[in-house]
Amino acid sequence: YAARRGLTKLCIIADLDNASYVDSFNAAFEQAFGHAGGEIVCRFPFSSNQEPDWEALLDQAATSRAQGIVATAAARDVAALAQTMTARNEHLPLLCPTWPYTREILSIGGRSVDGIVFAASYTEANDRPRFQEFLRHYQERFGAPANFAAVYAYEAVSVLAAALTRTGGRAEGLAEALVAVGEQPGISSPFTLDACGDVLRDTFLVTIVDGRFVAVRE
Repeated sequence: YAARRGLTKLCIIADLDNASYVDSFNAAFEQAFGHAGGEIVCRFPFSSNQEPDWEALLDQAATSRAQGIVATAAARDVAALAQTMTARNEHLPLLCPTWPYTREILSIGGRSVDGIVFAASYTEANDRPRFQEFLRHYQERFGAPANFAAVYAYEAVSVLAAALTRTGGRAEGLAEALVAVGEQPGISSPFTLDACGDVLRDTFLVTIVDGRFVAVRE
């Protein structure tokens, strides 16, 4: 998506306090972006336990002539970065994985977060009947709208239950049973587990327009 938008030079930020997630995502992004002819021209590792210097990041991005920023960080940090960009009247494209894709970014970021693009296996702009039914039941039961964490949690328990049915409720052989359950209907889309236990499913591009999550129309 970044390459199709004509972005060839990007800066990557990484929250070191969530290294297992951040390192794997950024490595995969960098590899795919490189294959598409792109280049990572600056990196900005930081700790979310301390107040990041977003001014320094934007100075670094400007010096390296980055055309956009891949922000692998929590919602509050991405929102703070977006607000700093607004205050400086700088408007580099912000690209994010699923992690900051929560309603928190809307409440914290205000209009500054409009235009951020998330790559996610979940989108609220989903007309699938199974998804709409889940949203309705969740709202009725908990009195709050469901988010991706609620959907993922429900799906995780569902696939675990299917695997435990195969093992007769025993932990022995559970890993093999999880792989063997095959395609699951899912809530937002069907999915399967590969031999390593990773989820294979559709990916959606989502952006923020006027304080609302909407699907990206390419």
